[in-house]
Amino acid sequence: MEFKQETASDDILSEYGMQCSSEDIKGNTLFTLEGFISSCEHGQGRSASDRQFYFINSRPCDPAKVIKVVNEVYHQYNRYQYPCVVLNIRLKEDDVDINVTPDKRQILVNNEKLLLATIKTSMIRLYGNIPNSFKMQNTSLNNSFTSSQSNNTPSRASPSVGSPSNSRISALSQKFGRKSEGSPLSNLSPTQPSTPLSVFSLKRSFSNSSCTDESQVIN
Repeated sequence: MEFKQETASDDILSEYGMQCSSEDIKGNTLFTLEGFISSCEHGQGRSASDRQFYFINSRPCDPAKVIKVVNEVYHQYNRYQYPCVVLNIRLKEDDVDINVTPDKRQILVNNEKLLLATIKTSMIRLYGNIPNSFKMQNTSLNNSFTSSQSNNTPSRASPSVGSPSNSRISALSQKFGRKSEGSPLSNLSPTQPSTPLSVFSLKRSFSNSSCTDESQVIN
């Protein structure tokens, strides 16, 4: 995205301890910002700050405070990535001192607080209309979730007619001579699985029949 210079807002000016207002600095000609910066959308930045290039009057430099402000504002909208930056700051020759270190990478500038406030305000207004979200690439998420649920649901196998449990119950009913109408097995279909409740009912009916037979013998 193209870096668009904006007038520093009153709250950011007060944040840097400046007593002037945005109206006082409107139409500022002390410096000019030009360049490009990554969008704050997730996936548009980088995992490291290895693609950030700063220039003052087209001279490459490492302005530590400018770098810090740029990354801090970017992390307000995208905390997991760093922006790609190509930023050139144009100043008057009298407002720049390049003889700070032998490699001339550290540079002193006049009106540094105003410069930082302008950069911060410009980035906030640049990113203000960009939603803090990321795009979904898998559009069939609901279908995948539904299919995974159906695959994870355990299927109940219906017992066959000739299963051991049904055969055993039939043999026991014939041995004790119970009628099919009054037997608890009469309500069971061949394809219906036996439950603990039906077995309990069968045992109770068997015990009742045994007691009836014994009473007849005693009489």
